[in-house]
Amino acid sequence: MTQTPLRVSTHPLYLIDLAGDRPMLACPACRTWLVVADGMLPPHRSDHQPDQAERDKTAPRRPRCVASRRPVVLDLSPSTWSSKFAIGVRDAGMRRGNRVFADPRSESSPQVPVPTPVFRLRRA
Repeated sequence: MTQTPLRVSTHPLYLIDLAGDRPMLACPACRTWLVVADGMLPPHRSDHQPDQAERDKTAPRRPRCVASRRPVVLDLSPSTWSSKFAIGVRDAGMRRGNRVFADPRSESSPQVPVPTPVFRLRRA
């Protein structure tokens, strides 16, 4: 079965790394980071864990990821990628949070009377 080539320009920028000497990208199916070798994603399994020293030999092996050996077209230069990525980082840094903080003086919370400061008390 022949898979359609994955064009790097259509892949999300945050899932591409063209900064190093070898291009890397996250698999579109399982989001595993892989090095592009010979214009293809290398064969990998959906439970791929590169930091795991050795897999459990007693457990059954999972089938290959559906994007294994998928052709990759590197139609984006590293300089173009880095400039677009820098713009995306800048835009993301300017976003504001949308968390709503509750007003402590709301109707649902009981109103605690605030005592009069000492310096405002009258001397008798």
